[in-house]
Amino acid sequence: MNARAAIRAVRAGAGALEALAVAGEGRVLAWFPAACYVEAPNGLLALAAPGVWEGPLHLLLDRPVPRSAVGSVVEARGGLLRGPGWTVRVAGASAWSGAVPSPVAVRRAAVAIRHALTGIVARSRVEPSVVARAAELVVRGDLEELAALLAGRGPGLTPAGDDALAGVLLVTRAAAGESVEPRLERIAAAARTSRTAGAFLRWAARGQSLRPAHELLAAATRGDARGAARWARLLAAVGESSGADLALGMGWAAAAIA
Repeated sequence: MNARAAIRAVRAGAGALEALAVAGEGRVLAWFPAACYVEAPNGLLALAAPGVWEGPLHLLLDRPVPRSAVGSVVEARGGLLRGPGWTVRVAGASAWSGAVPSPVAVRRAAVAIRHALTGIVARSRVEPSVVARAAELVVRGDLEELAALLAGRGPGLTPAGDDALAGVLLVTRAAAGESVEPRLERIAAAARTSRTAGAFLRWAARGQSLRPAHELLAAATRGDARGAARWARLLAAVGESSGADLALGMGWAAAAIA
């Protein structure tokens, strides 16, 4: 793409804004038609194509993601993110943050959350051999051991095990409130996995994930079973299995609360 300054960011997750808050150089970590993952001066973000859901690391663009070779240098400065042959105007993008219901509301809706997720995790690629053990660890509240079991488990930029762990962290944070964040952040930081997966885990520990996950929680807490089921299906459709893996972990946490 050779139209410098022609690409506009329309929405920016909290993690993306944090990553770009410091001027300087970074590099491209991975490129896919739907997203380009960038190690920016102050963290990791993903340039996301139109149609990709909002998320903490996502910088949603008004046009397709510019093709970039892995390792290419990028520069963040003056509200712009420049890469090889392209420029994204970040200034003016609306900030996005996933709404988190109150802990009391989440705990009361735990059965509804679990019910909405039932049956939509068939696409999950979490190894069947660890599912029962993982669910047991969540019930016991041993999330440190859960992270040791799941982190880095599976192929891909964000392994299935990490996506499931992110689901557990998200619902745990939602149900327990801000007081649990330090513990969850320590768990996320200690996870032995890829940079990309680690960044998603750290934001899940802060109660931030993909929009369908937040919409599912919101629908369940207001008693909208049909809406919760709809958002669960949309979540399960994300990626090859990432959404379903996230949903699996959310279901474990909801079951433990219920």
